[in-house]
Amino acid sequence: VAMVRDGTEQFAGPLHDRYDIVGFDPRGTGDSSPVRCLTDRQRDAADQQDDPADPQARLAFREQQAREYAQACEANAGKLLPFVGTRNTARDMDRLRQALGQEKL
Repeated sequence: VAMVRDGTEQFAGPLHDRYDIVGFDPRGTGDSSPVRCLTDRQRDAADQQDDPADPQARLAFREQQAREYAQACEANAGKLLPFVGTRNTARDMDRLRQALGQEKL
């Protein structure tokens, strides 16, 4: 959506004359109720952590990070999460295609 909204000059001329430019934010992204699991500060702190050198310890460390991330997502975006994913995005795109009266996108 932002690309279409902010990039009008890029779409001027032959491209715009021949095509309709449509923006689409998949659920949970961009300007459409984005899923935000971590604050910027939390994300920065997680990015600063060094992985353990030992492969077994690294695996355990990454599994713990994944659990913590999933818990943060559940806490901060839990109501939206059941409606975010490939299946819903594909369905939304198909509805967009239908609304535009197109056979395919």
